[in-house]
Amino acid sequence: EAPVYIILYGDVRTQVALPMGARYEKQRKEILFTSSLANAFVYMHLAATTLGLASQWVSGVQNAYANILIKDLLGIPPEMEIFDMMAHFADYGFNKSHSAAYALITYHTAYLKCYYPVEFMAASMTSELGNTDRIVTLMEECKHIGIKVIPPDINLSDTKFSVDGDNIIFGLCAIKNVGKNAIEEIKEGRKVHSKFKTIFDFCQNVNMKALNRRMLESLILAGACDSLEGNRKQKFEILDKALDLANATHKEREAGQTSLLGAFEQEKSFAAKSYALPKVEEWKLIEKLAKEKEVLGFYLSGHPLSRYELESKVFTTHTSKSIIDGVDGTKAIVSGMISNVKTTNDRKGQIMGFIKLEDFDGDVEVVVFSEPFKTYRELLEKDKMVIISGKISTRGERGGKLMADKIIDLTTARNNLTKAIHIRLETIGLEDAIVDEFYKICEQHQGNCKLYIHIHTSHNETLVLYSKKIQLSPSEQCIASLEKIIGKENISFNGK
Repeated sequence: EAPVYIILYGDVRTQVALPMGARYEKQRKEILFTSSLANAFVYMHLAATTLGLASQWVSGVQNAYANILIKDLLGIPPEMEIFDMMAHFADYGFNKSHSAAYALITYHTAYLKCYYPVEFMAASMTSELGNTDRIVTLMEECKHIGIKVIPPDINLSDTKFSVDGDNIIFGLCAIKNVGKNAIEEIKEGRKVHSKFKTIFDFCQNVNMKALNRRMLESLILAGACDSLEGNRKQKFEILDKALDLANATHKEREAGQTSLLGAFEQEKSFAAKSYALPKVEEWKLIEKLAKEKEVLGFYLSGHPLSRYELESKVFTTHTSKSIIDGVDGTKAIVSGMISNVKTTNDRKGQIMGFIKLEDFDGDVEVVVFSEPFKTYRELLEKDKMVIISGKISTRGERGGKLMADKIIDLTTARNNLTKAIHIRLETIGLEDAIVDEFYKICEQHQGNCKLYIHIHTSHNETLVLYSKKIQLSPSEQCIASLEKIIGKENISFNGK
């Protein structure tokens, strides 16, 4: 029979049955030991009904039964010191009935995340629809555990976050200004029309009484209409004509014009009324992403800092989140994009600034006093990419902020701060043509950075070669050329 773990707290009795067999060994360990330390002590109160053991809590860490429970049933040697600490915490830190409830919830969620990760993460994101910070955190977790989140799509998305095989499809309900009634009409239109191909097709085959221009704009800006013909700016600019045409179409349909043949001719005439998309280029990436963030609350299809991801890792010590959670007085270097600048006068009447700096983890406030403000004023503009060094200040109620003392243009940081470039090569599959192209690129992009080549052999050894002859430039052109032949993951920097 399956062992039954029983949580006993006075009159509270909860039974949790776990399957037997070697195939579930990992499951039992993961379920029982993936909770937080604050809740973990509750598992030391588990008793088992197997092997004729008494189903009751026996106090005292030296008790033989406690040793059998931990060592034999869970397969983990008892750690007395940790157990003592958790048992002591149980006496005062948590009400026992409270911790029993948390234990059960922890068990359920750990089980679901372990064995149904895609479904669990989709449900978790749906439960946090009104909290963009949590959505971002959960999407990062999806990325970390290898789950792809497919962007919103009027041809695929459901109201909530949904599961498609090993992927999660972004829910339309997470887009600002798009209501549930409108989404239901979109889904009804899909049932009849299968797949929308153009913005005209979409507007004419969905009940427009539930949708308005504001909703359609949000759908376009969020990327939910990317599967339709044209880029986002084209669809945005043609929207008025698409709506006029759709309204005319719906009025004619409501009038119930004629026979099946007439209806067929009518459909042909509707198709003929569609307009050509305007010949305009897509919005610049930073503008496109800004509009996307406006209706989603975060960047989804990309990030303005993506092209400087390597610099952000090499030349910084902190992220926005680690500064907010940081220790007062700690030196920190962070990179990001300035999304807002506010200026005021200090006590001496000199101008100082408060800027909002965004990075991959969120945003943080940066205070720039009058002296550094004078020095770096040209860099303190909206949408500027910068690296800022300073000290963390935890004064106030909103967490840590950065008191800036030096600001560098992120777009030129690679050229100014790179000391060495490291290249990793695998001997397996390394062709002469790749070596020749690599040498050619190095010859074309000479600079001041030392070049180190890390060669990983078939014998699992790594040889590090330092080139005395060639020094490289860390320019975008050089790195982009190298990435094409050896891959982005095989290139790294050292800062000065």
